[in-house]
Amino acid sequence: METMKNQDLQALEQIGGILADLGPDSYIAAALKKSFGSSQPDRLTPQKSLAPPDDLRQVRLPEQVVREWESSAADQREALRHQLAEAEALVAALKAKLYDLTVAE
Repeated sequence: METMKNQDLQALEQIGGILADLGPDSYIAAALKKSFGSSQPDRLTPQKSLAPPDDLRQVRLPEQVVREWESSAADQREALRHQLAEAEALVAALKAKLYDLTVAE
């Protein structure tokens, strides 16, 4: 029993080190620290009962992460619009060729 407790504590210390390496703007670090109720930023300590997964949805993302995701989403939307315009132009060209082939006969 004591060995399992020691292993658990070692694992939690390793996780705490990983979270510290992720930095203050990490969504994963923020979610895990909140769910474990960490009182120290670089050390993960479990509560008596872990927070339910619903609490992870209430974690506020760092503003920098939100801006990066919004920027990335906007870039992806623009790329998709460009691909759609190219595809529509190709379809129009193919329709014109098909028309020429069918009328030419």
